[in-house]
Amino acid sequence: SHCGGLDKIIHTFTTVADLDAPDSRGAVRKMLIKFELSDDSFDELYPDFDGHATGARHKLKEYYGGHPDFISTIVDFFFVDYETFSIVLPDFAFDALVSLKETNDPNKLSDEKLEKLLSIRNDVSANKTLHLDEGLSSVLKFSSVISSNPKEDIVLK
Repeated sequence: SHCGGLDKIIHTFTTVADLDAPDSRGAVRKMLIKFELSDDSFDELYPDFDGHATGARHKLKEYYGGHPDFISTIVDFFFVDYETFSIVLPDFAFDALVSLKETNDPNKLSDEKLEKLLSIRNDVSANKTLHLDEGLSSVLKFSSVISSNPKEDIVLK
């Protein structure tokens, strides 16, 4: 894993949360309160500042959409993380990978990896996994139930 071997110990964590989310500050505060670790210094240590957001996630399709070979390379390189965190690829990225497979492109992912990504995609609701429509990477799995309707199952040909 590119997360420092986290794939081997992730099962020991009670919470894995998306700190790239719009309310990451609120999520951190809630977790600290839950474990009675919050005090008056929270606002100083974790200021309410929105100046860092760049909106890059929304530009992924614009940048990578016409480059299925890049998508395949990135997904292959970070595959262990996609698997560990049950990251669901955005539609454009998954479609690009399927297209590479269908055309037997030399940059295609292995059938095993593509099947695993398909399994993650089809099990969104059952695994309580966040479906990322516009991100190639982000977090990913929550210990709480996320209510969402999974997309209809897709079967590879």
